[in-house]
Amino acid sequence: MSNRRFEMYEYHQALVRMRLGESDRQIAKTGLMGRRKLALVRETAESQGWLEQAASLPSDAALALYFSGRATKQPSTSSIIPFQDDVRNWVKQSIAGCTIHQALIRKHGFTGAYSSARRFIAKIKRKRSIRPFLRRLSFLSWFIPQEDDHGSSRGMFRESGVLV
Repeated sequence: MSNRRFEMYEYHQALVRMRLGESDRQIAKTGLMGRRKLALVRETAESQGWLEQAASLPSDAALALYFSGRATKQPSTSSIIPFQDDVRNWVKQSIAGCTIHQALIRKHGFTGAYSSARRFIAKIKRKRSIRPFLRRLSFLSWFIPQEDDHGSSRGMFRESGVLV
């Protein structure tokens, strides 16, 4: 159950079961949370006094303070973006990717990995080479397509020799 995000109601359910005296192993068998996560929840609940019968269950806001998920990861920007004009020109000149990477290091002191340059170059090439949809024609093995002198297509059945 790693990297799973839990909803607040799941924390509430775990707390209620802990208050009823169930062990972490018993709660984990229900599939609510794993034992490691339950151990963290129990530790926090004991330190906050949430497991005492006299205390009320915490609100969603209180739970969110302690159990909010990991911070959302900001999308990273490529380290090659400041040099994108040079890279585009080199790609137009059909210069190899490893040569472009070495030129970036020499010319601009680029510290990024070759993989970042390769991904950026592939992205540029994908945008440049948009091709129309092509479909390979396939015919049944017993049917031979032919074209006559007038440009009209006709076919011949292999076994019978009948033109269609």
